[in-house]
Amino acid sequence: MAKTVKVFLDSNVILSGLLSDKGSPRIILDLLTLKLSALCGATGKYNLMEIERNLEKKMSAIIPIYRKYMPLLGLEIVPLPSHETIKRMSGQIADKDIPVLASAISCNA
Repeated sequence: MAKTVKVFLDSNVILSGLLSDKGSPRIILDLLTLKLSALCGATGKYNLMEIERNLEKKMSAIIPIYRKYMPLLGLEIVPLPSHETIKRMSGQIADKDIPVLASAISCNA
């Protein structure tokens, strides 16, 4: 039986994959749309909020593509980390990265 590998996609991977048809981010997104049993993806609610904020601010024309493509990925959406988790991780990495790392850890990616 093949093991399933879970990859956690941060905001940059998702946006880069949507904006370019070349490179590793796009390959990852394309592989996830194939629904292979050996690969599944996850991202955090925090990441989705960051993506949507950036798209609205800088690239609103891409929002329909984002909304159409995202469900095809079948990503597990990890809820926002608790305040306790963020506080516990504070000082270990940059504060802005804590919700991303906490989400990746919590989903066992």
